Order: sequence, then structure tokens, then C-alpha cells
Amino acid sequence: MTASTRATALRKRLDGPLKLAISLALMALLLRAVHWREIFAVLTHIHAGWFALALLLFQLGVLVRAARWQILLRAGGVPAPLALLVRWYFIGSLFNTVLPTGFGGDAVKTVALGRYAGRPGVVLGSVLLDRFSGMAMQMPIGIMALLLAPGAASPTVGWLLGLLFGACALIVLLMARRDWALALQRRFPAVARVKAGQILLDAIPTYGLRPLLASFGVSLIFNALLIGLNICLGLAVGAAIPGATT
Repeated sequence: MTASTRATALRKRLDGPLKLAISLALMALLLRAVHWREIFAVLTHIHAGWFALALLLFQLGVLVRAARWQILLRAGGVPAPLALLVRWYFIGSLFNTVLPTGFGGDAVKTVALGRYAGRPGVVLGSVLLDRFSGMAMQMPIGIMALLLAPGAASPTVGWLLGLLFGACALIVLLMARRDWALALQRRFPAVARVKAGQILLDAIPTYGLRPLLASFGVSLIFNALLIGLNICLGLAVGAAIPGATT
């Protein structure tokens, strides 16, 4: 065995324990900032019924988001079973919760399903669009909330929501054009000749309008579940929520 081979084998043996040690150290730092007495005081008086309903809505939310992801993957020519996507959504949620970025789960889902499907570009595009569709549907919900309760936010917030909604609509119209990626390939032919360029071009969502609208419809359902989830959690800990009954 050569010196380089021994060094590689040693790195592989140390890789797992090193990652585990770093993860435990980061978790210890996070847990030190938690006010445990306040949390235990709240948990001892939590309403079990509302909390159970919140957990159920959370599980339904994962299923709904996995179905949205499946719509985008199928539109990109990557068939994937719903059970597999649900599993990777749970794993991605774990990484989003533990890692400080909030986007670590997206990277995990992209790498894992990219290896499974053999089309990392399409998977990357679907993950990005999955995240975008969830955020984009919050814009019309925010505008509707401001219309129902005009004094809930300043006019600046209203104008900002309107601008963001218009930007999201423009992005959707651009992604609905199937000839967009082909035009980029014709304009920059050198990009398609390298592996990274092929993945990048493959990641551009060119699904057509129908799958995009379907994903936005599912996002609306998920946001409704998310609102219900937060209301249930608030009621479970005894928070005063206007319009909700305990």
C-alpha cells in the first residue's frame, strides 16, 4: 500500500467521526442558548388536542410539498414515486432545521435525487422552483391580508408586496416559455459543451404554464395548512389569537 493510499484510507476513517464531532459541537452551542426553564413551563401546560392537530397538519404539509415537487419533476421528465419524495422531504426538513443556513435540506435533496434520477440539472431546477413557488404564493396571500385589514401594515409594505408579486409573475411567464433554454443554447453554444454547462441549462425550468400553475395551486394549499398549523400551535400554548376560540 502506497503512502497516498494509506492517507486516503485514513481520511475516510476520520471523515465520519470528524463530521459527527462538528455536528455535536454545533448542536451544543445552539442548545446553550435555549431557555429550558421557560420551555418546560410552557410544555407542562400545553393543550394536547391542539398540539396533536398541529402535528397532523405538519405531516399533511410534508405530503403536499412532496406532491408539488413530484409535479415539477414529472414536467421535467424525471418520474419519482411520491413515497421517495416524502422521505427526502423529511430528511431535508431535518437538515434545514439543524443547519444554520435553512437551505441545507435543499442541497441534500438535490444531491440524493440527482444521483437517483441521473439528471442533476432537472432535479436542481425542480428544487429551486419548488422553493420559489412556495414563497411566490405568499405574495398574493399578503396582498389579500392587507386588503382585508388595511391598517395591519404600512403603505410601504403594501407597495413592496405589489412589486414582489409583479416580479414573481414575470419570472413565471419567463419560465413558461419552453424556447428559453433553446435560445440560450444557441446564443452560448460553448456552455452546452461542458458537463457543468449542460447541468446548468438542464436546471432551467421550461415546463410550460400548466405544471407551474399546478405547483402554485398546491403551494396555496400548503400555505393554508401552514397558517392552520401556526394557529394550532398558538392555541396549544395558550396564546391569544384574534378570531380563534379555545
